[in-house]
Amino acid sequence: MGIAQSVRAWLISRPDAETRTAFDPEKIVYTPADLNDVDEIKALDSTIFVSWLAYSRDEYVDLVRGGPQLKAMLGGERIIGFAAAEPPFDLNQSADAFDRHPDVSEVVRRVVAIDAPPCVYISTLSVAPDCRRRGVGSALLGRLLASLDPAHLVALSVQPEWDRAIMLYRRHGFVDVGTTTWIAGSMLVMIRRPAV
Repeated sequence: MGIAQSVRAWLISRPDAETRTAFDPEKIVYTPADLNDVDEIKALDSTIFVSWLAYSRDEYVDLVRGGPQLKAMLGGERIIGFAAAEPPFDLNQSADAFDRHPDVSEVVRRVVAIDAPPCVYISTLSVAPDCRRRGVGSALLGRLLASLDPAHLVALSVQPEWDRAIMLYRRHGFVDVGTTTWIAGSMLVMIRRPAV
């Protein structure tokens, strides 16, 4: 076994403050979610977000039906991750560009040109607590971003104390552009400029 494989095996199996599920990253399947997955996705997000902050079941239905989204399935048995984005919209014409987060669209408008490209808002990125810090979130985000038009601006908001999430977004090309206040308190707004 080479050094890289040994380190990878150690990272996958090492104990942590939280209970971890041992798994082979090769057994994770990334596919679009469907309406049959909504309750499991909502349950997954409820392990991450407090109940008053999580989306309603109807909002998850909208996310699954609406814009680009992916689920991470472990061995076909359970959903261990989910990422979703709103359908693209025109920042120049929409008063409340992000229907669920109009405060975020205001911050984004302040930092982009008047003739801004279409924008996509990443609504959620979640990974089961027992499967974190093993590349699932990065794989979900990378695959979600690859499915988007490279000419689109991509925005998201994150709680400023979520250091690991912020580092993940920065590794994928996002930069901080401001803060806003939302029901969850202060939120950091990040964007990823178009590749073209």
